[in-house]
Amino acid sequence: MSKLNVDQKTIFDLFSDKKADFLIPDYQRPYAWGEEQCQTLWDDIFLFSFPDNNYEAFDENEEYFLGSIVTFKNEKMKSEVIDSKRSGGFS
Repeated sequence: MSKLNVDQKTIFDLFSDKKADFLIPDYQRPYAWGEEQCQTLWDDIFLFSFPDNNYEAFDENEEYFLGSIVTFKNEKMKSEVIDSKRSGGFS
């Protein structure tokens, strides 16, 4: 039986981890997002990080909830994305 680990990471930590090697397995259904949905997410994250286009206005106490990402480490130590839920938004 596999061990379940739950980690809460910042977006920065998630994408800057050089050991993170994500893979969408062939058995997963095709990703449903197009360019428009990706741009909307990027714009939302950018607005959170640079309020009023001013990086100095960023409040480190604010949180942005990207959603959950469920992965499984395969035999090659790659993180297979099993499920993800995009909730996005900041408080």
